[in-house]
Amino acid sequence: MKRARHLKLRYGITIEQYEQMLASQRGGCAICGSFPGGKRLAVDHCHVTGRVRALLCPQCNRSIGYYEFIRERAESYMRRYGKGNPLLQYDSGAQQ
Repeated sequence: MKRARHLKLRYGITIEQYEQMLASQRGGCAICGSFPGGKRLAVDHCHVTGRVRALLCPQCNRSIGYYEFIRERAESYMRRYGKGNPLLQYDSGAQQ
């Protein structure tokens, strides 16, 4: 009952909807596919709209939350440095 109340108040979903999502994900995390061994998968949701996205293992849930926090800066970084620092010269035979 406590879990049902939490899901409804926090995410606007029922236990049945959670179970349906879990079954559609074959019991695993929507990102890495792992099964968290005795722990429930977290309800991932958009912090702007509140819309529920999927169920995630604890590691992926933390990672996606952190990524959302730094996304614009991370994407800018990858555009600038994704192929290596433009100030450095790379030997054509060297691994990059």
